[in-house]
Amino acid sequence: MKKRSRPPRLAPGAAAASAGNEINAAIELLKVPSTKRSLFGEQLQAAIREANRPAADDSTPPRGREIIARLDRLRKEIELLKPGCVGEYAGSLLAAAGFPPFEDLILDIDVALFNATKNEKTALRGGGRRHGSILSPRLEPFLLRVLTAGQVSQVEMPAYKDADTRAARGALVDTLRVLQPLLPSGFIPSSDATLVNAIDRLRRQIRALGPIPSA
Repeated sequence: MKKRSRPPRLAPGAAAASAGNEINAAIELLKVPSTKRSLFGEQLQAAIREANRPAADDSTPPRGREIIARLDRLRKEIELLKPGCVGEYAGSLLAAAGFPPFEDLILDIDVALFNATKNEKTALRGGGRRHGSILSPRLEPFLLRVLTAGQVSQVEMPAYKDADTRAARGALVDTLRVLQPLLPSGFIPSSDATLVNAIDRLRRQIRALGPIPSA
């Protein structure tokens, strides 16, 4: 009889339902401010759901200046629906009708903008992924969601290699290990150097794109 084991991917509903303990542990590890915990938890769950989408849903990240321009316009239009802006009334009607939170939509757009901009720059250079890049097509978008969620909630997320052992250290590394049971098998690299290098690379790319507004 074949031994039962944890499935490598969770359906979105199952991921959200079973993530409570791990999400709370991550929030404690990262010392998320009490006023930001709800938003950060929701964004972390969204990142986990996205990482667990069925493989058939995989697609190439957006590319091209036209897509970048459209995403930028969409982001600005959604910003206008937030309280205190000119579209506040329309935004309140959408919220009452069960429309997703505007902060979540803006974060999703920021992720798409990041991917589109990165791919456009790669296309202009005529280059591809460098040696040592992460093989999982969803790891970098997942890490990006976690890092940007941290910026939005003003959370410090240290991740570094120990000077003596070269092992990965820091609250972000510990958080990713806590979240591993909620992610596909092998999703988080077993190599400490690979993981920290990926995080460092994404931090540099995020800084190059400019500041992300806090909630």
